[in-house]
Amino acid sequence: MGGREYGHPSLKFGGDKWYQHVWRQLRVKRPYGYIFIHDKVDLRSHEVIANYSDKPLCASKNFYIVRTNNPLIAAWYNSSIFRELLAVFGRKISQTWTRLLENDYLAIPPVPSRVMNVDLQNMSSVDRVINEYLGLSIL
Repeated sequence: MGGREYGHPSLKFGGDKWYQHVWRQLRVKRPYGYIFIHDKVDLRSHEVIANYSDKPLCASKNFYIVRTNNPLIAAWYNSSIFRELLAVFGRKISQTWTRLLENDYLAIPPVPSRVMNVDLQNMSSVDRVINEYLGLSIL
């Protein structure tokens, strides 16, 4: 048996020209964005559900990609409220692993645009938004 059967999946599609297959996939699928939400999460050990970058990066199929550059979106996905939503409505894979499919994420009501435009440097505006939209107070 040759090494090709056990190599990277790109070898299956591209053979010796695997790099052309990868380049074509990058151009067609455009897997670039600012926020990367893990496809599957172990609620027992994953502390981060969404990663954020202030520069666009490329990700694998293990992530859902958000192309909007807004760290508050990542903060929402890493919030304890979202973790509870995931624990209740996630599709269980095993005892501790769960996931949401793309349609599940799309069914979550969007956060009002006023929340997404909060000035993160101004903590009083963050406090106001939390109080107004979530009914919470910060001590």
